[in-house]
Amino acid sequence: EHSIKECLFGSIQEEVVKDAESVRNQQQQHLQQHSCTLDECFQLYTKEEQLAPDDAWKCPHCKQLQQGMVKMSLWTLPDILILHLKRFRQVGERRNKLSTLVRFPLTALDMAPHVVKRSQSMKNLHQGSSLLSRKQPSGPNHQPADLILPHDYLYDLYAVCNHHGGMHGGHYTAYCRN
Repeated sequence: EHSIKECLFGSIQEEVVKDAESVRNQQQQHLQQHSCTLDECFQLYTKEEQLAPDDAWKCPHCKQLQQGMVKMSLWTLPDILILHLKRFRQVGERRNKLSTLVRFPLTALDMAPHVVKRSQSMKNLHQGSSLLSRKQPSGPNHQPADLILPHDYLYDLYAVCNHHGGMHGGHYTAYCRN
């Protein structure tokens, strides 16, 4: 087979086609671009934070101002999870578009670390002030809330919507899985 090619085409050396300079620049810029994962975004969103002294709350028991902690948690998850990432940051009087690349899994996004454990949250509810809580269904067809199967916390990506442009203009593109 090699001799047939040589007879037909002569001595062929593999030709290497170099990328255009603009392509190389774009690839280099992409490699240098700051990035994070979707999981890191959720860790930051659900991280416990200490409130500033001017955000103190009045304790219902001792009636004194207390510096508190705040933590965002997810109580339940929907069948279809839609995420809207904030892509702008306020800097003084100006708002800047964030260009941080957010990496995300195409399959099996695990939301379990970001969902409140029911037994822990119910204990906290009973120790804290009186808050309304939902009664969990019981019976052979219902599972207790802390026995939710792990696959209930896994999501597969099937669409992404991007905004290209700035604060005052641009356009949207969408990528959807068939």
